[in-house]
Amino acid sequence: MGSKKIIKVGDLNAELLKESFLYQEDITERMFPKYEDDILNNNTSLGDSPCFPVGDERNFLTKIMNDRFSKIVKKSRKAFDVDELNDVDIEKLLTDVLFETTSMESTIINDLESLAVDFIKKEFNIVDEVEFDVEITSKELDDNTINDTPDSNLDIEFDDHNQIVYAKDSVYKRRFVNALIDGASKRVINNISKLESEIIDLNPRLFNNYDKIISGSDYLLFTISDDNDTVDGGSVELDLSGEKPKVIAKGMILPILINQLSKGCMLILSNNGLPKNDKVLKYVLNKSDFKQAENWDSRIGLGLWDKLCDSIPKDEFKIKEYVYSDLVSLEPIEFFNIMKEVLGGTKLGKSKISELIDKTKDTLSDDGDSYFSIDELI
Repeated sequence: MGSKKIIKVGDLNAELLKESFLYQEDITERMFPKYEDDILNNNTSLGDSPCFPVGDERNFLTKIMNDRFSKIVKKSRKAFDVDELNDVDIEKLLTDVLFETTSMESTIINDLESLAVDFIKKEFNIVDEVEFDVEITSKELDDNTINDTPDSNLDIEFDDHNQIVYAKDSVYKRRFVNALIDGASKRVINNISKLESEIIDLNPRLFNNYDKIISGSDYLLFTISDDNDTVDGGSVELDLSGEKPKVIAKGMILPILINQLSKGCMLILSNNGLPKNDKVLKYVLNKSDFKQAENWDSRIGLGLWDKLCDSIPKDEFKIKEYVYSDLVSLEPIEFFNIMKEVLGGTKLGKSKISELIDKTKDTLSDDGDSYFSIDELI
């Protein structure tokens, strides 16, 4: 007699919960199984972040990721003109589209680089406070500025136990800030439609290719394993040695370059939120800034950034990045408390953001005071 597969009731219930928590009814595509479990168990780059509000039967992150994945699927279906997405097909199509795009860009690289810088200046309300060094390159890029994982051999002697607690709180804060940086940068990329006419003027086929690359890459970020070999498509670093901060960004194609430029600007605006003590700073950067966390930051970040933006009145949107800068400058505990309220969508959260908006306006009204001033950076 053939053996029968026994399905335990507990396993079945867990699978049903996973389906109902992570997917909307019209979404037949599925995330990579490990990501489903990681989301349900808060086993991501943010862990059990003190910024997360109390959830109901689902954790807060589940709600965010349910909405994010659903939007990505719908956008990708539209971009590739299909009713249902297949991972293997999307990977192949992306490879072909990327090859075609780099070829089309090769004759207009200077125009695209200028377009990227002008776009970023408008998005961040920059006149001449920041210098930009940009390059669209087909060369394989490798960001060697951070480690793959935290350095387990790092040995720091703290002054006292209170400093240890402060350092660990600062790690949670920096991890959350990194996700916000990625989310803000993705929102800028999703605003590339503002450049549609300029891009079409340069090459009528480029814009549709960009749409496929952006949406398809986001989709595969959720559906294929992080263990798969990937090539870094871009890099960014800051040079704070001159009179003005300089963002040095590279990307294989225009959308990647814009993404890296956005990250560079957000890193500058986040700099005032780093610990001032050198020992604590070294500990925090080691525990927070590492490559293995970046993919989860990319999955989670946009949902968190949009939640923050939802708490800012539409008529104040032009200064949202500066409000963000004042927010991340707060000490960890105050930062956690405000973010819980903001992410929870409470009246208190909106009130706290309103107070920050008033502070930001006061700063902007001071002659010569800039959030990008080199004097304000570490």
